[in-house]
Amino acid sequence: MAKDYFQDIIPHDESGQVQSTNTTGARTLRVVSTDDMSATQSNSINYPQTSVDPNHLLEEEDSTALEPSATPLTPSRGIRSITMASRTRPSQERTPVARIQRPSFFRSGLFYTLLVITAIAILAFAYFATQPSVVIITPRSQSIQFNESSRIVAYPVVSAATNTLSYTVATNDFSDFTDVVQGSGAAVTVDAKASGSVTVYNNTSVGSVKLIKNTRFETSQGITFRSPGDIIVPGMHGTKPGSITVTVIADQPGAQYNIGPTARLTLPGLKSNKKMFSNVYAVSSVAMTGGSSANQAGLPDAQRTQTISDIRARLDQKIRTYVQSLRTDQIEILDGTVQTTYQHVPDAAVVEGSVRISESAHVVVPMISTDLFATAVANAAAIDTHDSTFILTPGTFDGSIASSTDSIGNSPLYITLTGATRVVWRVDTARLAHALAGLNSVGTAFNDTITRFPSIQEAQAHIAPVWSHTFQSDTSKIQIIVSEPKSTTASSTQNIDSSHSGV
Repeated sequence: MAKDYFQDIIPHDESGQVQSTNTTGARTLRVVSTDDMSATQSNSINYPQTSVDPNHLLEEEDSTALEPSATPLTPSRGIRSITMASRTRPSQERTPVARIQRPSFFRSGLFYTLLVITAIAILAFAYFATQPSVVIITPRSQSIQFNESSRIVAYPVVSAATNTLSYTVATNDFSDFTDVVQGSGAAVTVDAKASGSVTVYNNTSVGSVKLIKNTRFETSQGITFRSPGDIIVPGMHGTKPGSITVTVIADQPGAQYNIGPTARLTLPGLKSNKKMFSNVYAVSSVAMTGGSSANQAGLPDAQRTQTISDIRARLDQKIRTYVQSLRTDQIEILDGTVQTTYQHVPDAAVVEGSVRISESAHVVVPMISTDLFATAVANAAAIDTHDSTFILTPGTFDGSIASSTDSIGNSPLYITLTGATRVVWRVDTARLAHALAGLNSVGTAFNDTITRFPSIQEAQAHIAPVWSHTFQSDTSKIQIIVSEPKSTTASSTQNIDSSHSGV
């Protein structure tokens, strides 16, 4: 049975050799079947004859030995030589159709515009819905003009009755000196007594103890100082001893009295009363200074006066700074009530013919409660102070003390006021917010609530949110603003005396 090698049906050339299809000159082995050769010869298609050894199954073909035929060969027909007619589909021309693509609504500008407007509306609603209600308050006020008889009385805090104008005392000592001053004139003998501050304690009775002028204070070494005036030591306050700070002066001139701080000074005049001698005593926390007795260079009076004036000007600046440091929102200090005692410190000889001039100052500062002082002034001006507190606006008012410096701290202070001020009612904003919480502003409810506060002259309310007519129940959502008081509706000149000193 003949084998079909379709891939090997190749036409022969005129010499009977198989025509090579390799044009590259490469040697190619072809597999040829004898049965196929017989079938080929009987084929009606005539091919050029060639001598072929039928016994050879393999034929080695050298493509380089083949010469190109001068006569073109009739193309052989074989399965690989059949040319298939290409089938082309008839072109189908399509008429282009114009389509308009409409954007989705969610991608359109209108959608984003509506989205932005909605967001703004939500934010605006949230903003106005969470805003607090605002109440603007104008407090009541009244002007007061003081004259020469305007007076109030303040009592030492240890003996003052409850809600009565009281005061405490702060004291301090300052010193200053010049550079070396060239002396002129004959030398002079300068005798000076040392001095300093001591705090006297009463740990024996609830009543005050009075010490007369020239009371002696003695150290354990027998160095004696005396009080320049009467001293009233306040009584005990519970278990705490009463105390007062005063200035004492050395019994004799001399540098030997310039001693340092002393833990305890006894009062020899109380030895007859053992209990008082043990429980009434003094303590010095600063050194005693100024004691001397020596020959010094003399200075012309004009030069000395000018030098001392310059020193005291510097001391005054130190005192003003100190007083200002004591002022707070709760403490009122009237400049005219500050008591300053200057003392000349004996000249110190530096070198021959030269001296150093020194001065010291002892300061006593009465300090009054700001609230009690404002209430006392309002009460003295015939203002109803029941259930009200007040503020004194800064003005031109001042005060002075009629009593002596030695009595400050242990006796009432009669303070004469000068100038003018304005009394302003203090509004209790927390109490007002509680009164307004949940209140319907329609009708007279708001006005009726405001009239229950005598400290308020006018009030305006802006309730939030804008569509509501009721204050929020949460007091933190009610904001109260206290504005500056308007021009006072009443002005008065008050003659304040001691009968109006209480609160």
